[in-house]
Amino acid sequence: MRYPLSYYYYNFISMFDYNLHVLLNKLNKLKLKKTPYFPSDYIYYQDFLTTINDICAFLNIDLNKFISYYEEHSIWPHKLWEECGRDADKFNMQIIGEYGRSNICANCISSFSLKYAYNVIYSLLDKINKHEKIIKVCDYGCANANISFSMLLRNKITNLTMYDYHSESTEFLEDRIKKYGLEKKATWREVDSLQDYNEYDMVICMDVLEHTKNPSEILETKIFPMLKKGGLLIAQAPWGGGNASHLDEAIFDFYGKRGRMFLRQKFKKIISMASLDISGVWVKK
Repeated sequence: MRYPLSYYYYNFISMFDYNLHVLLNKLNKLKLKKTPYFPSDYIYYQDFLTTINDICAFLNIDLNKFISYYEEHSIWPHKLWEECGRDADKFNMQIIGEYGRSNICANCISSFSLKYAYNVIYSLLDKINKHEKIIKVCDYGCANANISFSMLLRNKITNLTMYDYHSESTEFLEDRIKKYGLEKKATWREVDSLQDYNEYDMVICMDVLEHTKNPSEILETKIFPMLKKGGLLIAQAPWGGGNASHLDEAIFDFYGKRGRMFLRQKFKKIISMASLDISGVWVKK
């Protein structure tokens, strides 16, 4: 099945939501693009290059090999997905060795390609910094935690907790934590060990839910409880995207169960970052 039955409905509501927020932006109700605290391009590209340099040092490769690994990522995931019988758990267990190294490089490019998301996260943290002495952030399904770790290095975050399954990206994160002496400020945890409640000022969950069979449950029982009231959720889930491991089950679950309804009831969307109804900044009511 190429697309789930809800795809056309989803496409309609996501475009309606996006166009609505574009209109609100034009009416200056959401004026982020014109705010003075947006970072310069220099800051963005500096963080991008710092991450690439750290990856090359960790993998002991040069820039040409980094690019090669990135280009290979457009081929092997589709092949591996079929070899694993389109089973997400088996697929994730096989992303090791050369696949794991390629995945680290591709994840870096993918994260920093979301420049507007980087700018929004930077500006929001900058604004919170003016009022809060301690800013605790969780990156849920972090992979390399490219953007959140960059914010930590820039002292926009006081404490960063990163949740995911163990992979070669985990070893890269642990290497960065040690390299920058951030053992007291940054922590990686196995996603199944999640026990944080009303803990975080911001939760980042970018390009994660579409890979899971139960996004509704994750939103209700993990992400929502860990955020403080008034806390910010930075979310994106490209349902039905071109990635081999984007699950049709995820779309069925999110739209067929309480996922989308729960999001709209328990959060208020204040910024739209893309033409996806979940993509943007949400405030916990």
